[in-house]
Amino acid sequence: MNQRIFIFFQSLALITPFAYSHAESTNLLENATISNFDSFGLGRLTFTTSLPSDRNSMTEFQVGDTLAMSFTMTFDSVSSDITDSLSFGFQQNDATSYYAYLLPGDDANSSDVRYRTGGNGRYMASGGTPVTGADAYNTFFISNDFTPPNDTYSVSLTLSKTISGYDSALSIGGSSFVFTDLTFPSAVEELDINRAAFRNGDALGNLAITNLDVTFSTVPEPGDSALLVVLGVLGSVLLIRKKSGTLRISITE
Repeated sequence: MNQRIFIFFQSLALITPFAYSHAESTNLLENATISNFDSFGLGRLTFTTSLPSDRNSMTEFQVGDTLAMSFTMTFDSVSSDITDSLSFGFQQNDATSYYAYLLPGDDANSSDVRYRTGGNGRYMASGGTPVTGADAYNTFFISNDFTPPNDTYSVSLTLSKTISGYDSALSIGGSSFVFTDLTFPSAVEELDINRAAFRNGDALGNLAITNLDVTFSTVPEPGDSALLVVLGVLGSVLLIRKKSGTLRISITE
């Protein structure tokens, strides 16, 4: 093979993976705090930066797009009562698109990930529908015995678009849980997500949410990636030509 052609395609091979693996990330909320919950146990924050205009709802997500929230929660003077719950996730105003419904002890039988098509955020707990079905119950919890859980926990929740639906990952108290091939009704996918939401049950009355970050990561469109490839290859060739002073690219010579 002509050496110049070889160098051209070698440059292409080196640049292409970087073009396609590059993801763009947007901070929707950064280092936020929720310390006050209303009479219904709700604490909510509207994004300070909106989702990209072509990704406002889940139905517009492209494969590889990921919506993620992470935060620190601190329990203070909480009893050992495990009869109430903590929920956290994403909303369009009062309509909750996707959230984790958490009962704090491992003997609870309802902890799961859910969606809700209704418009009242008060019911983002038990009023939602499990995404993964009944077999996903009791899959995650704060502590084994909840005696009591007065401590600080790092928590994260992600939702990623896949070819077959959605994948989600939840991390709490050092344990991680993964949910795959999730599907949602169109009424939920069409919600324009604009805020992070928490519902704090009565038993968990003394709770503070700090270090709340929400990010959205998107993979560039194929056209954008192709342009990056071309520009990368041209830059590599020009650099080689500058060093050699003689290189010209031709595939007909």
